[in-house]
Amino acid sequence: MIDTSKAWVIADTHFGHAEAIGKFNRPYEDASQMDQAILGSINQHVMPEDTLYHLGDFVGPMTGPGEQTAYAHRLREQIRCERIILVRGNHDPGNDQFKALFAETHKVFSLKGWSGGGHRIVMSHYPFRRWQGDRSGSMHLFGHVHGQLDEVSRSCDVGIDCWSYGPIRLDPLLRMLDEQDIPAFEPYTRRQPMRNGMEGA
Repeated sequence: MIDTSKAWVIADTHFGHAEAIGKFNRPYEDASQMDQAILGSINQHVMPEDTLYHLGDFVGPMTGPGEQTAYAHRLREQIRCERIILVRGNHDPGNDQFKALFAETHKVFSLKGWSGGGHRIVMSHYPFRRWQGDRSGSMHLFGHVHGQLDEVSRSCDVGIDCWSYGPIRLDPLLRMLDEQDIPAFEPYTRRQPMRNGMEGA
């Protein structure tokens, strides 16, 4: 179980990615201004002793993983929060030097129980339509889509393009999701046509 009163979540910062400004309609003149605004918001809200869950795309695409890692290192040094847990996104390099910038790195992060209840929390970069425990009240946090998909059941897009370009305090977010209805179990309905096998493929 985690103490969500001292935890925050964020996704899709795309540090250093100038093209993200036009692509996602971000209100900045250039990548430097964007980076400093997002860093300022993180440091204003997230205390050094807090935990920040970053759900991927810490940096944007660059010429290669070496440049991304070096850029991420410079940005990481400016964030005063000591414990950042990264759930890797499609733009985050997989080398050990990049992973070392974070307290932990995961492809999917799932935990049972939080300060306000016992429901599971499933965090990933990509949005899921179904996730572990979704029919029993678990919650799903995701990024990647920059506000372009509907949130289903107890799921939430935590990308900065949906949350005023800054981090979200985890406890009130989970309490908000915990008030959402749990989808009722439906009778089995196969929604795909019955198909033949792959003979001759």
